[in-house]
Amino acid sequence: MLKKITILITTICMTFLLNELTIYGESTDTIITNDITTRASYISRQNVKSPFYYDGETYNIDVTYKVYIDSSTGKIIDVDLDKWSSNLPNGKWTVCELISVYYISNYQVGVTVDVNIMSWLGVEKVSRIQVSLNSTGPI
Repeated sequence: MLKKITILITTICMTFLLNELTIYGESTDTIITNDITTRASYISRQNVKSPFYYDGETYNIDVTYKVYIDSSTGKIIDVDLDKWSSNLPNGKWTVCELISVYYISNYQVGVTVDVNIMSWLGVEKVSRIQVSLNSTGPI
């Protein structure tokens, strides 16, 4: 019984701590840590719809990525999550976490994102998606 109460209290506290992330679905995590302040760069917001699986069903998540591009070379210098939304049933929502970004070429990167399926009881499942982005838009 004490264990159940501890889990419930922890879940409630974590829900309130993650409240900003779950309501607005925004992130400030960045994986590639190049110094972009010294370069002339611009941001390309790229929207990608990806399927993920939960409870035997296929759902879609719409993720907008901020891709920082060096304006003189066109090379991708940074990637970040901007916002996301999904078509999960009521009482469930997603929290996305940028796991890794790797270069395929100077103008193309692969991105791995964990989609945490949440409910009021906490994280129910984690689904992983992978996308490719390039300096002219999603692939």
